Amino acid sequence: MRRVLVSAVGVLSAALAYTPAFSAELPIKPRPSATRPAPAPQASNWSGGQIGGNGGGSIGNNAFVEPGSIVCPVGVPCSETDFQFSDNASSFVGGIFLGYRWQMGNAVIGVEGDATWQELESSLTQNSITLIGAVPRTDYFNGSITQGWEGSLRLRYGWLITPTMLLYATGGVSFLEAKGSFAYNGSIPANPTTVAGSGSWSDTLVGFTVGGGIESDVSSLFGIPGVKVRGEYRYTSYGSYSKDIALGCTGVCTAITAPSGNAHIEVDNIDNHKFLLGLGFELGG
Repeated sequence: MRRVLVSAVGVLSAALAYTPAFSAELPIKPRPSATRPAPAPQASNWSGGQIGGNGGGSIGNNAFVEPGSIVCPVGVPCSETDFQFSDNASSFVGGIFLGYRWQMGNAVIGVEGDATWQELESSLTQNSITLIGAVPRTDYFNGSITQGWEGSLRLRYGWLITPTMLLYATGGVSFLEAKGSFAYNGSIPANPTTVAGSGSWSDTLVGFTVGGGIESDVSSLFGIPGVKVRGEYRYTSYGSYSKDIALGCTGVCTAITAPSGNAHIEVDNIDNHKFLLGLGFELGG
């Protein structure tokens, strides 16, 4: 019995002594890393259709000249009263744009159309009294000119200064709703005689527009693919045009004159400068 006990204690001691060595030889599995690799950034797409909206401000030049309408006392020559004004009008601008682009390396070319609302209005009311000899004449004038709705069809050429940022130029044909009005009343109470007339108009003018801007892909900010913001400046010009408003005479009209029976109006150097911020969305590549 004693021998058996001594043998058992020996076997147990040997087993305990062997266990640490066996454990040390076991391979240790590394713990899985808690940090996941960052996803690769999504490449910007500059090809395909795009629709969006823009807003900002516009400053326009309006110049209105009417050499003067005339009414004279019977048998007495007299001169016209000049009526003219010019103004740099300003307005909020808001609208939409639609276009298509093709990316070729770092170059991006495209075509785009837009329609914008604005109300660049200038006006003047003028009252005067002129002595013709000893006879007074009163003249009343009112005139206005407005640059209204505007649209354009343009080409665009841009260069990617980074994969997500485009510097571009644009230019093409532009269309403007040009509105205006004029009224005149000239009176000589001593006769009595009055020459008067009024009218308004709304025409579509054709001009040119040029400009440029910078556009950036901000898809990562919105979590939506194909979202881009832009800042743009454009200059647009329509030249000059003229209008005629018929004048009529009442009272003693035998020697009363109104040049050519109408008031001839010159609207000169119609142009504007636009500063726009826009947000665009891809329609597909």
